[in-house]
Amino acid sequence: MEAKIYFTIKLVCAVFIFRQLWIFIFNREMYGIWEKAYRLMRIVRINLWKYRKKRSEQKAREANKKARRREKTDAHNRHTAQPSSAVTEDVIGKTKIVYLEDPEVARKTPTRSEPMEKESIEEDEEIGPDDVIQEEKGLTKEEKEELMAPVDAEPDPDFDTAMTFEDINNVAEVLISENPDEEKAIREGETFDLMYVNPGSENFDPRTNFAFLRKKDDEAMLIVLNFAQEARQLQVCIPGHAFDFFQITEEEVLVTELFSGGKKKVELKKDGVFPISMDANGVRIYKFNVKMEESDIILNEHHKEEFPPAHTAEHLLNQLMVRLFGCERSRNAHIERKKSKMTFVVDHKPTRQEEKEIETEMNRLIELDMPVTYEFVDRDHIPANVKLDRLPDDASETLRLVRIGDYDVCPCIGKHVRSTAQIGKFVLLGTNWDEHAHSLRIRFKIVQ
Repeated sequence: MEAKIYFTIKLVCAVFIFRQLWIFIFNREMYGIWEKAYRLMRIVRINLWKYRKKRSEQKAREANKKARRREKTDAHNRHTAQPSSAVTEDVIGKTKIVYLEDPEVARKTPTRSEPMEKESIEEDEEIGPDDVIQEEKGLTKEEKEELMAPVDAEPDPDFDTAMTFEDINNVAEVLISENPDEEKAIREGETFDLMYVNPGSENFDPRTNFAFLRKKDDEAMLIVLNFAQEARQLQVCIPGHAFDFFQITEEEVLVTELFSGGKKKVELKKDGVFPISMDANGVRIYKFNVKMEESDIILNEHHKEEFPPAHTAEHLLNQLMVRLFGCERSRNAHIERKKSKMTFVVDHKPTRQEEKEIETEMNRLIELDMPVTYEFVDRDHIPANVKLDRLPDDASETLRLVRIGDYDVCPCIGKHVRSTAQIGKFVLLGTNWDEHAHSLRIRFKIVQ
């Protein structure tokens, strides 16, 4: 009996210890420790790989040196072992046999001798410095004149002048102007990022080029920068979402380049291009007036600056979780450019296979390149599959529905990409599970 009681006590203690250990290892606070440990091990693995690579390269160099020394030794041995019969007549130090004429025979041989005529040798005349023709190695007269030409001379069309001091002063005047009515689009306007749609545009390199729109009232500006060391002819794409976000119409406008003062007409079209000639290390600011769309649509104000690819991925993930787990859309979401997180209430803790399925299915949906469109509807014509329980109390009577193909529809006033293919790659960073609340937090990022 005592043995059974003792065994039972040991078993209960062991279960209690293992339970506490399990909670300690898999609780919410430990995820950060595991991630740090994982990153540390990756760093160690990379350093070991670099060390092994360095050692292998060093061994290869030493082996090459030994091989070259062996080749030199073999060549020297072959040269010294070569027979004397192989030596050619041109070898220095070769012994030659010379046959001299018999002096007795030379005395008996008759010879004829004639006196030489004496000729006077004249001394050379002294040569002056003016008599020496020197080769011209410096700049020519024409090259010196071209080099010393004034600044206002005609510039070389093949030479990139980049930004001048006058351009820099114009930039300063535009940005620090105290006139409240001047360039208000820069100081007070809303921004629309154009980087997510232009990596595929002609001559546009996202590593050295940057573009965005600013708008205030009827005044709009297109700001484009070129950090490359060469001039470029860019075709900047302006997506249809920019027209919808700013509520501007497709039309031909007269644009003014603020630095040079030049003017030209440009046709503004949805998903069209804006041709720009960029200098090396240059900047262009095009100002133009646009007309607001004649519409009675009034939406509630939107103050967020979302990253469009991540925001569209949020809509996809919401619908995917609804279909996989039969849950509701996320009630708590923080969407950022570097890292995002969303919280869902599900009936069970997902397995590793289910978590992997979330990432795989998200990337499959992205690769389908489904179009992202939207429409304006009033509350009386809301589709049956659209819920309005998440709308704010001050939401307008007219709502904007964002559609992702035939996969998802949701009321939203934020920025989105044109199609799912522009999102990039969905990377699942990890999950956190709250057993008490049945809350699943998904952490992810978008890689482009």
